[in-house]
Amino acid sequence: DGPEAFVAAVEAALGEDAAARHARHTRELEVLARSSWDATAMEMQALIDGALLDGGRRV
Repeated sequence: DGPEAFVAAVEAALGEDAAARHARHTRELEVLARSSWDATAMEMQALIDGALLDGGRRV
């Protein structure tokens, strides 16, 4: 990725029709719903606990 890819992504977003914009927004909300700080903290705690139980191996 580089500046050209960024420009292309912005141009594509600006050119979206209402249906495409709605579909993208729906996908974004689904991703955000799975990406809370609480969920991230619980996943990290599980990794840490697993590493400690496994003798401190690197993950």
